[in-house]
Amino acid sequence: LGVKQVQVLGHRIEVQPTPNPFSQRQDLLFVGSFTPGSPNEDAALYFVNEVYPLVFKELGVNLWLTGTNLLDSIKNLASDHIKVTGTVPDLQPYYNHSKVFVVPTRFAAGIPLKLLESMSYGVPAVVSPLIADQLGLTEDTVLIGRDPRDYADKIIACYTDSLVWERLRTNGLKFVETEYNARLFHQQILDIREVQGASG
Repeated sequence: LGVKQVQVLGHRIEVQPTPNPFSQRQDLLFVGSFTPGSPNEDAALYFVNEVYPLVFKELGVNLWLTGTNLLDSIKNLASDHIKVTGTVPDLQPYYNHSKVFVVPTRFAAGIPLKLLESMSYGVPAVVSPLIADQLGLTEDTVLIGRDPRDYADKIIACYTDSLVWERLRTNGLKFVETEYNARLFHQQILDIREVQGASG
């Protein structure tokens, strides 16, 4: 568009790995704000209807849908195995409890901050291709589910194979620490100030 000076300011995220090991974790976790017509509503409904039944058939695990919820469509998903919590005061216990984080988003704009948060807590994730593309992630860092069967298989692999789980945990923590650390964030601010001073 002809703009000569463009600076990008990202996010500062602290790595704070949750302590529970692979053997002491269970269940799947989805975190997001559920509002009318939102990507999170679409993603949750898609996941519950298309992917979760395939996973449950193999593993019998619970799914937690956690976050601000203004929608009956999400509340109505609650069952013995699907836990719809609404807003919670602290997400850390949920990240420490869960074995796999899911981000089945099919349309969205911006930065998937909840994925970055889950990675900062050391919870491996299975995501949609859209989300992987947004952050430039490969299957060294997250697993990518390209259709319901593939998505379910990736969850099952991460949930049952400790080597896969540990690799994703380690690489996810490393990604956040490298790309979103305080030093980098501070340098981005200094670069913006320098450009503004030069152009002023």
